[in-house]
Amino acid sequence: MKGLKIRKDLNKLTYAQMEGDVRFEELVSAFQNQAIRTVVIRGWRSESVLYTIFHRLNTGSVPLSPQELRQALHPGEFLSFAARFSEQSKPLGILLGISRPDFRMRDVELVVRFYAFRLRLGDYRGNLKEFLDDTCDHLNHDWGADQDHLRRVATDLEESIQAAIKIFSKNYVFRKWDGARFEKRLNRAVFDVVAQSLAEPKTRSIALKRKEDVLRSFKALCLDDEFRSAIESTTKSKQAVANRFRKWYAAMGEITGKRMHIDLPR
Repeated sequence: MKGLKIRKDLNKLTYAQMEGDVRFEELVSAFQNQAIRTVVIRGWRSESVLYTIFHRLNTGSVPLSPQELRQALHPGEFLSFAARFSEQSKPLGILLGISRPDFRMRDVELVVRFYAFRLRLGDYRGNLKEFLDDTCDHLNHDWGADQDHLRRVATDLEESIQAAIKIFSKNYVFRKWDGARFEKRLNRAVFDVVAQSLAEPKTRSIALKRKEDVLRSFKALCLDDEFRSAIESTTKSKQAVANRFRKWYAAMGEITGKRMHIDLPR
């Protein structure tokens, strides 16, 4: 407890300490017997209604992040795995600069994004939230029969992140180049395309041998109007997603000498 202005005598006390102190017996008893009000919602036709309700309930405090809502509304074996994986993955922790799970679950959302674009890019229709929600539903459903393959995708993600860090360095990986310097903030649109391309073993192997070429091509693309727009302004539209994947894969194809196949949004 801290910051209490009325019951200053409770400051610096933990609940366990209060529970073991007879002076606070009545207070602890009142707390334990306090009613917790709940509302059961039935018959909702659109998930957006639930998002609105969650948002209203959280107004005045810290609103739930999209991934926190996703965990609540789309529970299943895949999402449970994604949460455990993000907690244990050292490459992901290095990338995000964290040593413990992100309290807003942004690390888990990054994992979900990788799976979504890795396995279902062709199904993207321009609504990122729905795309990630649908991916969770699909993979929760398929987990029992396809979990070996889905676990390998997580390994692909870690190897991709490790390769990207070696190519761009830890401070600049998955950041946008503005013509003079790399931005400080991780760019998720850049993460999508670079991580996917380096998840391919042959591409990754060649890219690691030609790091300077990869870096040079990336910087050049960041100055291309169409690519830059697809990673900094209109990032979620179907056309923007198609543009950045198409352009980056074409650039990587020139470096590796092999045409990189990709199933772009239709």
